[in-house]
Amino acid sequence: MGDLRDTSVVESALADLKPSRIWHLATGSGEPDSADYTQVAYDQQMLSNLVYAMPDHCQLIYTGSMAEYGRAGMFDEFDRCAPDSVYACAKLLYTHHEHDGGPTLGK
Repeated sequence: MGDLRDTSVVESALADLKPSRIWHLATGSGEPDSADYTQVAYDQQMLSNLVYAMPDHCQLIYTGSMAEYGRAGMFDEFDRCAPDSVYACAKLLYTHHEHDGGPTLGK
């Protein structure tokens, strides 16, 4: 498909594919640095490009990260989230945003 940070690439691909569901698993390469604001901006740009370019009937499935809980190991999805890095805070924000119905702006 190409670089999800490139709006025109995403718009073109989704217009051609006309998906009914998108599983968004993408993030930057490598281990996210706890203070890497550039990577957070890239992740947000990828998510935004998908949300605004996807067809109206399309369902977005967005994956979270263990980082949202602020620890590793066994946990339950109902455990309290306590993100401890810039990346983890951003992931939790996006997860809540999508859980609460996604964007209110766009098409």
